[in-house]
Amino acid sequence: WGYTVIKKDEIVKSKNERPNTRYSQPGLNEKSREKEQELLSVKAYIITLEGNYTKKDFSIHNGEEFIHVKKGAIKIVLGSNEVVLQQGDSIYFLSLIPHKIENIASHESIIHVILYQE
Repeated sequence: WGYTVIKKDEIVKSKNERPNTRYSQPGLNEKSREKEQELLSVKAYIITLEGNYTKKDFSIHNGEEFIHVKKGAIKIVLGSNEVVLQQGDSIYFLSLIPHKIENIASHESIIHVILYQE
């Protein structure tokens, strides 16, 4: 299914700078790597979900998503799978998997969403 859940106690902590890691396809020359970086579009969102919010329709699109729960608790439906995330938990998944989000907290939840699209 192509998704990874990262619980808050599995997060690597660093000070002042993030660890120097870069994903790229092996075997690309420098010019190809530059072109690859130009094609990749990354967008970041901070989304506040009202209490008991449920998205009605599934989303499906090219790319990859990373979601971190800053506050509250959410349920993400990925196809026929459901994943519950509490404050501090994260998930990474392929956006081609039909997905939708539900706020399972009675109060607002805040999520950070990083979207990678070509």
